[in-house]
Amino acid sequence: MVRLSKEKIFEGNSKIIYRIDEYTLIQFFKDDMRINAEKVIQVSGKGVLNNVISNYIFKRVSMVGINHHLIQKINMREQLIYALLILFQLKYASLILLLVDMLVNLALKMVTYLILLLLVLW
Repeated sequence: MVRLSKEKIFEGNSKIIYRIDEYTLIQFFKDDMRINAEKVIQVSGKGVLNNVISNYIFKRVSMVGINHHLIQKINMREQLIYALLILFQLKYASLILLLVDMLVNLALKMVTYLILLLLVLW
């Protein structure tokens, strides 16, 4: 296994970003959960779950032809990502999640109405 040298460039509440080279980063998901301004607790498995959710969302985003920063999942806690504007990612990630959630809910409602319509017409 090849070990990459990595330089920590950002650490937030839920992730650490390491620079691999000019174009690629590693995103590490932590188990930390901030309760308030002073208190942070460890929630076992939170980082693993966040990595799974992130991969799921960006695979779905790819299916509709939207480019994103994810290259691949490395392991249970890490992703290889393109070195895009991290501030853009952090600022608009919640908006993207909201839009994906709205689309999923809309699709579920449409399927439900279609099933009800088929039952009525049957």
